[in-house]
Parts: sequence; C-alpha cells; structure tokens
Amino acid sequence: MGSVASKLTSVLLADIGGTTSRFAVTGAAGRPEHIATMANNGLSGPAAAIARYLGQTDVRPQAGVLAVAAPVGGDEIVLT
Repeated sequence: MGSVASKLTSVLLADIGGTTSRFAVTGAAGRPEHIATMANNGLSGPAAAIARYLGQTDVRPQAGVLAVAAPVGGDEIVLT
C-alpha cells in the first residue's frame, strides 16, 4: 500500500517572507511548476498571499508545505 504522499498529484510549495513570498506547485513529475515571486505589501497575512497566488495561477493543490518567516518569542510564533 502506498503512502499518502505518493498519491498526491499537486502540492503547494510556499516560502512566505516578511516582504516577499515565493510559490510553486508540484507537477505530475514532482518538480516545481507555476513558479512565482510576489511582494507582500498590501496583504493581510499568509492566507491572503496564498489566495492571491492560487487566484492568479488557477491551480488547486491537494496539500501544502509552507515556510513562514516570523519572530520567535517563547513557545509561540505570531504571524503578522
């Protein structure tokens, strides 16, 4: 029986920084496709950045892997 990961055909890859976000979606061969770099100015947060990318590319990934830049203080991380 295959793993869940082996059954995914499309995964959102996101590097969400303080001023710029980078996105891609894995294709059928597992390589990044629809690569985009976008400024974050005027966005309310990570969800808005992801929504903008998905709206501009018209892709619908089955899962996502996010790297998010945020200050770390104690046991909690606050995303702004």
